[in-house]
Parts: sequence; C-alpha cells; structure tokens
Amino acid sequence: MTFLSQLHVNLSDRYGLKDCQNSYDMHRTLCRLFPTYTPGSFRWRQEPSVTGGLSNKILILSQQEPDWGRLNKNWVSKIDGTTPIDTKIQSICTGFRSDFRIRVNPNRRSVKVGKRVAILGPMEQACWLEQQAQKNGFQIDSLEATPNNKLQFKRVTGDEIVLNSVLFTGTLTVTDQDKFRKVLVNGIGPGKGFGLGLLSVRL
Repeated sequence: MTFLSQLHVNLSDRYGLKDCQNSYDMHRTLCRLFPTYTPGSFRWRQEPSVTGGLSNKILILSQQEPDWGRLNKNWVSKIDGTTPIDTKIQSICTGFRSDFRIRVNPNRRSVKVGKRVAILGPMEQACWLEQQAQKNGFQIDSLEATPNNKLQFKRVTGDEIVLNSVLFTGTLTVTDQDKFRKVLVNGIGPGKGFGLGLLSVRL
C-alpha cells in the first residue's frame, strides 16, 4: 500500500532542530518510522516555510504505514495524520490536471569529468524538468522555480555531500496515466534519500 503522511518537527528539541538543518540526519531519523525499512521504500520532502525561516513541516510518501511510536516524543510537535492513497492514485487518468510541487536535483552526465554534474542555469533546469515530464507521463503547463538551494552535510563517515536543489511549482496535465501513477510513487531524479524527487499533486 501507499501512505501519505505529514508531521511537524519540534524545533525546540535539539535533535529536531539538527534534523531540520541536515537532510542526511533527517532521513536517518525518518527511517525509524518503518520497522522493516528497505532503501527506497519512502520519499519525503521538507516543505517550504511560509515565513521564510527554517521549515519544520515534513511530507512523507511510504510503502508502509509509519509507526509514530518509534520516534522520540519530544522530536515531534504535531502529527497531521496518515492517509492510504492507492485508490486516489489509481483514479488518476490521462487528461488529469493539477497543481504540483517537487524539489529536485537537476543534473547531467559529463563525459569530460566522468560523473554527473549539477545543472545550474534556470532555463537549463526547466528544460531538464520538461524532459523528465515527457518520460514520466505528464506535460508542464506552467512553471515557477525558487532560487537554488544548496544541501551540504556530512555522513557519519565524515564524507561531505553537496547537492544543488531547486523547488518547482506549477500546473501539469497527465499524458500517460500508467507512467504518471508510477512516478508519483517512485519520484524523479537523484537524491531521494535526502528529501528530493517527491512529486506531489492535488489528490
């Protein structure tokens, strides 16, 4: 099954504050929600703050129902709930239109450096998302983007990770219902463990 959950982290709790400032730590904490966690079994996104400060609102799409009791009670300030959404996803048909939101890491493979590199230009980022849309059964009708947000943190091993991300919002139309249903569950692009790639629409 597929579940959509939303919670607010307690920023007065030092661990909650630390997690909201570090995507790697946030992912490690959210993994505790799922007793039989396997890599790729959930997507999440730290929603933008309406005040422009540090956001404590987390959206989670998972293949298991979260066990909220596995989190430290001081870490959470509010749990908005969990909803099974398989029926809603399956009801989406070709021609469906909706607002959407997604935070992604646009990138391309560079033959010169032998690895993937970030796409930084606004027009190039928008083109990257358009290409992803074509592959995944939808077209973009309108699009807005926030300035680049660099995610920089360290693993427990001490290795530093730097990801450039951009938050896209807009409207879309589904062109292939089967592909689109899959991308709602699977997400788009790299960095999904760090809060990237979750595509959300109005269900």
